[in-house]
Amino acid sequence: MRGTLTIPMLVLLAGGSAYPQKRYEKKGGYRFPEDSLAARDAMRELGRIQEIAKPYCSSGEKDACTVVQNAGRLAQGLNGYGGGGGAYQANGPPREYSENLQRMASVLESLAASHPDKGSAPAPGRASSISLDAAFAWLSQDLEAKARDCQSFGMGRLVPVKVRTLRAGPVADPGWELFYNCSFGGMTGDEIRAPGLTETTVPIPPAARCMFRARRGGREVQAGPIPVFDKPSVTVEISVP
Repeated sequence: MRGTLTIPMLVLLAGGSAYPQKRYEKKGGYRFPEDSLAARDAMRELGRIQEIAKPYCSSGEKDACTVVQNAGRLAQGLNGYGGGGGAYQANGPPREYSENLQRMASVLESLAASHPDKGSAPAPGRASSISLDAAFAWLSQDLEAKARDCQSFGMGRLVPVKVRTLRAGPVADPGWELFYNCSFGGMTGDEIRAPGLTETTVPIPPAARCMFRARRGGREVQAGPIPVFDKPSVTVEISVP
């Protein structure tokens, strides 16, 4: 995320759109991310998030303003093709990263349609159990986590998360199915079953907090919420009975 800001990016950070407008040569031979489908998808979703949040920011919703700002920080990192330790992929962010942003934008769009005015009741026929204010608060934290991870490790990476079940200290207990979920209120994605049993490593887009679960037979154990960002990797140890 380091580097000189282009004029369009200065406009973005001042409250403009995250949509790419022109192509610019970047140091190291990279071009503006129009050359990458994955990068273009990520920029589009960041732009959607900003456009939805802006009216609420203008009306005084602090978390909505933070959402606009952090979406701009991520777009800045994407525009610069990396930052931090130079870990950014030259071909753009992984598909899972762009899909994660897409789910965020879709959920926020749906909630904004359900609550056309700040603090209002859901529109008829569009009832929701999640408040828009709560969604902005969660999204501001999650985008902050992604922006911090971008600054430390480069834009658009997946965090290696090692998950294992333990019984009586360091002894692994076999036969447990492993699951994780980094969504808000179950609205930005269903729980995902991790591959393998007992111990596995899964690549996860940076997230403010994730929940992990182990299941064997009729027994279940949870761990979390656990931050998944701003570290080279994360280890989750689930103590099982």
